[in-house]
Amino acid sequence: MVVPWWEVYPAGGEPVAVYRNLRKRSPSGGAVYSVMDVASRRVIAHTASIGLADVCFEVRAGGRERVRVSGHKNVHAFAVGVPVLTVTRPRRRGTYNPHTDDGFIDAASGQALHTARVVVLDGEGMRYRP
Repeated sequence: MVVPWWEVYPAGGEPVAVYRNLRKRSPSGGAVYSVMDVASRRVIAHTASIGLADVCFEVRAGGRERVRVSGHKNVHAFAVGVPVLTVTRPRRRGTYNPHTDDGFIDAASGQALHTARVVVLDGEGMRYRP
């Protein structure tokens, strides 16, 4: 079931790790993101959209290499940040493709992304403010 993340986790609390869940779809057919507690590494919510502040992008090299070698998907790339309730939607688009990229990149320029002040993950993908 997809529920708003703020019903199970307080905004402005501890950082969470968020990844796109490729097995779930929202009721409207859009993307669903899994929200993990960083300390316990347990999924605490599934949501169709989430805003994060003070974000660090993490890609586990071992998981990326397994995708490249086997072609099977696995969870290895995250946006880690503090959840926020209200965010002005950033304009810059970011993306990650384990077959072609070593980490998250700016969709327009191809520049590597390591951190961002604000990230919004929703049905249109990832938008960020550096």
